[in-house]
Amino acid sequence: MSPGTFIPPKGGISFVSQSGAVGTTVLAWAKEHGVGFSKFVSIGNESDLSIPELLGYFENDESTRVIALYLESVRDGRGLVSSFSSCTLKKPVVAMKVGVTSAGVAAASSHTGAIAVEDKIVEGMFRQFSVIRARDPADLFRISFAFSSLPLPAGRSAAVVTTGGGWGIECADALETRGILLPPLPRRVFEVADAVLPEFWSKRNPIDMVASPDPLDYSRILEAALESPEFDMAFLLGFGTIGSIAMPSLIRSEIEAAKAISELVRTTNKPLFVVDLLGPSQSTASRAFIKAGIPVFPNASSAAEAASAMVRYSSFRTRKCFRT
Repeated sequence: MSPGTFIPPKGGISFVSQSGAVGTTVLAWAKEHGVGFSKFVSIGNESDLSIPELLGYFENDESTRVIALYLESVRDGRGLVSSFSSCTLKKPVVAMKVGVTSAGVAAASSHTGAIAVEDKIVEGMFRQFSVIRARDPADLFRISFAFSSLPLPAGRSAAVVTTGGGWGIECADALETRGILLPPLPRRVFEVADAVLPEFWSKRNPIDMVASPDPLDYSRILEAALESPEFDMAFLLGFGTIGSIAMPSLIRSEIEAAKAISELVRTTNKPLFVVDLLGPSQSTASRAFIKAGIPVFPNASSAAEAASAMVRYSSFRTRKCFRT
């Protein structure tokens, strides 16, 4: 197998890792999921370049839209604080910090000679500068992909469009627990949905499509929702599963609808969070979204987590710009 097999597509993420093994493995995962990179630096124990130095470089690098960090240790706390205070005003930083337990600290020390730093200090630094903390490598790159390819939401209100009611309930729970609002449907959105869906549709947000077989119905409703000033973002759950599982004859029209839906992100300048449990390995619609630069999340919780991170960072940027 050639090294090129693991090279992901070009994109807006610049990734710095203190672990070479984690870094190279993640690159292979990213390729499968369509996550694009601008730069990748495996920095080890920082014997030459340091993380603050790299943050300073990426801050002014035009091809970098978001910075992803995999951290085992913090060697230069003052330098990192200074870098975060400047860098996060221009670009989001998503970080995964390991070595937070006594066992993890011992492992990090033997790996890179890391000096232990209390995790509450790291957490406080992240919060102060709105550095988004990821729970695991997949979380790190799903959130980074969202930042690199979607516009920031202007607020915290969301429209949810779902193939089935169960996914809508799951998404509503995930959003509310993260402070994202689901306001009532404005008249225009209600009218568009009422015109194309059966009379027993949910008639509220989340919009249950009751397994509508026409992919363009999703596009029409999402267009109305994203064009509405009442919504700052939208979530699409289960789109493409009908064609992938039950009706292969729908696949072509699902792909065309996915292209039209993806274009709405650019025309409305609002983010769309697509959730598909099948993922790109089983869903042609997911592959179409990824090809168009739209992230696809495996569940509502991971999509809500990315949206929440973007809402928090957008609010941070707005506050900082207002003060200056």
